[in-house]
Amino acid sequence: MSEIKMLKVDSSDVVAIGHDEKSSKLRVKYKSGLYEYTDVPIEVFKQLQEAESKGRHINIFIKGIYEYIKVFNGFF
Repeated sequence: MSEIKMLKVDSSDVVAIGHDEKSSKLRVKYKSGLYEYTDVPIEVFKQLQEAESKGRHINIFIKGIYEYIKVFNGFF
């Protein structure tokens, strides 16, 4: 797993987000685990950073659009 700088966010479910522009991978650390979404453009990550509700933004613009894997289960 490559190193992606994670940014803590203010959210009820999302703990931190990070993006690697070179690989177009988005990592989302939820309270329930760490997920990695593939082929996510940097613009989508920037929009997520600016979103008032991170969870809602992910549900509308990321989940179901980009493939993902669950990297880690549980709390950090």
